Amino acid sequence: MKSYLPILFILFWLTGCGVEPISIGDREATTQAEQISVSTELLTYCDDNSNRCIVEGEADAELVVFEFSDYACPHCKTFVDEQYPLIRENLIETGEIRYVVLPAPILGNPPLTRNASNAALCALAQGNIDYHAAVFDVHVPSEDIDSADLLRVGEKLGLEMTAFTTCVESRQYESDVLQNRVAAQNVGVTGTPTLLFNGDRVQATYQALSQAIAAARR
Repeated sequence: MKSYLPILFILFWLTGCGVEPISIGDREATTQAEQISVSTELLTYCDDNSNRCIVEGEADAELVVFEFSDYACPHCKTFVDEQYPLIRENLIETGEIRYVVLPAPILGNPPLTRNASNAALCALAQGNIDYHAAVFDVHVPSEDIDSADLLRVGEKLGLEMTAFTTCVESRQYESDVLQNRVAAQNVGVTGTPTLLFNGDRVQATYQALSQAIAAARR
């Protein structure tokens, strides 16, 4: 296990897409040991399934942030448009945190946004981590995204389009997308965007995150 495990912090942001998630910090039976178990579970999951997790930042960053995102969720688009750029510039690119996104079709039963989530993993297979944010430019509230729009985003980002088109149209990573959904459910995530910080609910704004990090470092 990587060296950042003993000082792992995870942040969950809870908003109104889907059923409101239950914060791990709100469960009366949750103990510190259980929180560590959840942290280890998510890290192990991404270590063992690197094709399912979009990772930014330094591998040895002391703070690790996980985000569960659904491409049909309007709150996810707001977060990506308004808060994520600040987090990326000031916390990820400075080496302050390691940031991990699990594209997960939380909404709908059967899962709604399997197509868009699959496309994000198709882009990840080519080493592109920017597709996740860029795909919200063609976001449709409460709907999956048309394949033609997903392909246009990939072309704009300079992906190798023959492989990307085949991957999107065949839904090559659909089973991985569904496993991300299971991973989210296993840690109590039922809505998006969801971020978790050391088992506690924290408002997912750049300012709130910065304050939480400062408090954790004291």
